[in-house]
Amino acid sequence: MSDKLNGKLKDLAPVLFLVALVLIFFWNIAVNPDKIIYSQNSDIIAQFVPWKLFTSRSISEFSQIPFWNPHAFGGAPFFGDFLSSIFYPLNIPIYLNYS
Repeated sequence: MSDKLNGKLKDLAPVLFLVALVLIFFWNIAVNPDKIIYSQNSDIIAQFVPWKLFTSRSISEFSQIPFWNPHAFGGAPFFGDFLSSIFYPLNIPIYLNYS
């Protein structure tokens, strides 16, 4: 019985070591998961957050996916821009949260 337990611990040792390294390097994020980890001048805040807000408002107010972004310069394609990531599955909770 103890041989099986020792074998499982030996198998888990590299995984536990990697988890410990991640927690050491990213302790601030692990301790404060609700804090934003980007600076206020970062591209994530300046570009992607307004796009997600624009998409979620378009879906909730007009019940349609936005094809055109009238807020960028004189207007720009929004649906065809891959950076808008409208159909990325992990963005669905974001759209539901903002609406």
